[in-house]
Amino acid sequence: MRAVDGASSPGVAPLVDAHVIARRLAISERTVRRLAQQGRIPARKVGPRSWRFDLGEVEAGFARWRAPVTLPGVMSADEFAALLDRQRLR
Repeated sequence: MRAVDGASSPGVAPLVDAHVIARRLAISERTVRRLAQQGRIPARKVGPRSWRFDLGEVEAGFARWRAPVTLPGVMSADEFAALLDRQRLR
């Protein structure tokens, strides 16, 4: 990992650059920087064009963001799979 700040300080989470976040979340570095500029992911600006990220904070935020959404009247993937299994057993 490309930890850049605080890596040797005990009790302080290391900060990583946009490249690490992009690889971890399977999105482009450009998208990572755009999300940071928009305030949609936790980030610290460290220069005119550079951002640093706490990997744990970002992953926690994306876990909530990518949580499955249940819509009324729409089956979840698990419910659909169970329905297919029941259909095959008949």
